[in-house]
Amino acid sequence: MSTSIKHKLETTEAKPIKKIKVFEDKENSSNIVSNQSSNPSVFDFSRSKKLVISHEERNMDGAPVGEIFDVAFIADEALQPLEDAEVNYIKSYQVLCEKDKVKDWAEIHSALENVRKIVLFNKDCMSNQLDYMSNIIMNASETVGSLRSSVSKNALYLLNSLIVHKDQLNIKDEDLVTMLKAIIHRTTSGANLLKESANSIIDSVVDKIPFHVMFNAFSSYFAHKNADTSSKSIQTLEKSFTINILNVIQNEELLKKCLELFYQGLGSKKSQSKASVRNIFQLTKDSLKEEKFDQLLSIIFSDIKTIEIKLEMSKSNIKENNEINGVKTNKPPIKSIRSFKTMMKQSSNDNSGSVKIISLNSQDLNSNNFDSVDL
Repeated sequence: MSTSIKHKLETTEAKPIKKIKVFEDKENSSNIVSNQSSNPSVFDFSRSKKLVISHEERNMDGAPVGEIFDVAFIADEALQPLEDAEVNYIKSYQVLCEKDKVKDWAEIHSALENVRKIVLFNKDCMSNQLDYMSNIIMNASETVGSLRSSVSKNALYLLNSLIVHKDQLNIKDEDLVTMLKAIIHRTTSGANLLKESANSIIDSVVDKIPFHVMFNAFSSYFAHKNADTSSKSIQTLEKSFTINILNVIQNEELLKKCLELFYQGLGSKKSQSKASVRNIFQLTKDSLKEEKFDQLLSIIFSDIKTIEIKLEMSKSNIKENNEINGVKTNKPPIKSIRSFKTMMKQSSNDNSGSVKIISLNSQDLNSNNFDSVDL
């Protein structure tokens, strides 16, 4: 740290940071602050909307002292560069990451906004303090869960900027995973505007992140108790898989893990999730060719699971009017592996009492020609 920056910090920190008074009205307290006892260097009131309250309101118990301001989220395109970026970066780091300091939510809001400005206009400041990066990412990711919507949205868009500029900032893969997990949580929780923002961010960065990072971030959410979170994870990873298919199929171990993971999606309650799973297996088959695809399934899955996957892939060929490829059948459409196995037990017992089950390949599924084999 240069002598001049250290001097500025010491000079600034010599002044006590006074706590911002928060309006006591619960409905509005998430976005209204007073400047009466605030430190202007902590919060930039000039960029916030000034509010007017009546004489009667000012005389009420708990009314704010001094001028009050509506704290609003500012979009990237409206942000302006900071005058003293490196000093502000260090101060913002202290607000976000030093746990021993008592911080008002408005300070956190301002610190997040300052870091967003620095990411956009002064990346060199961050390069000079590389040891700060992981801590800022971790704390900003935690702040995404804030109950104050303006703070949460500021944190979301800071993570978005960090992801977009990850290469220039030399952000580690594990930090990308941390950020993606924070954003995916917000896609299904909180106010609708926050969920929309989180979904928009996830959709916009999916093509900017290596597949193995996406896999590590979303794989643990496939079986999430929240069906919407699980579904969003499956659909997002499907997009990433599709974008990176040529690289994925060249890494057989990664491909095996992917197919094992996507198989879990067959148990999803969401039709969109099952559609994503079908697309993944179909895309893999088309990329590998059928024979190699069948070999891969036989290595990864049991016979029963392989049949289940192929039945799921063939659903588009099974019509609701009990017709398969134009051929009438007196059997009901096969809608699940369970009903399929039940049908086989009812109709395929031989004299020895052994159960026969159908062995399927893709041509069989399309032609309705099945071979039975003893298990």
